[in-house]
Amino acid sequence: MLIGGNLALIYALLGTKYAFDFKDKILFIEDIGENFYALDRMIMSLEMAGVFRKISGLIIGGMTNMGDEKENKQYEESFDEFAYQLISERVSKYDFPVIFGFPNGHIKDNRPLIIGGEIHMKIGKTVSISYRK
Repeated sequence: MLIGGNLALIYALLGTKYAFDFKDKILFIEDIGENFYALDRMIMSLEMAGVFRKISGLIIGGMTNMGDEKENKQYEESFDEFAYQLISERVSKYDFPVIFGFPNGHIKDNRPLIIGGEIHMKIGKTVSISYRK
């Protein structure tokens, strides 16, 4: 089952009765307008809460307007490479498939995802997501 959405909200709900049940789920995250230190803190908090030991896959969508507009040359880009690097460094030690750059989130080319839908991720020479009936 696909769960997730905006990373800041997922992070804010950790430890509350509104937090997701992450066990055996595929987690989707995206965000907009976060400083890199805040992004790293949110990912670290998910790690410390055991989220990455529970999920069966991770999909990372748009990471845009990240960091300082004056310093980040990719500020307006949908898929910030440094944001992806921070996430990759945190999740690389886990054994689940990861998709970077899925076109969903606070971005112009926003493709739909069905939160709560049963999906299958296939990662090889090509990457695909399909929904189960």
